[in-house]
Amino acid sequence: MFKLLVYGYMCGIYSTRKLELACRKNIDFIWLLQGEKVPDYSSFARFRSGKAKDAVEKAI
Repeated sequence: MFKLLVYGYMCGIYSTRKLELACRKNIDFIWLLQGEKVPDYSSFARFRSGKAKDAVEKAI
């Protein structure tokens, strides 16, 4: 999920709902999913506020 968030930011997609839509329609995001189920927008939001925040803080 982290790679989807990062790629979304690189493409200028910051909204979790738009990110979910991109995962359903954009071939780049579909490829990044590698056959996995498309995450719900709320899953992106929970991940971004929890695990992703911790990962970025540890990297810095």
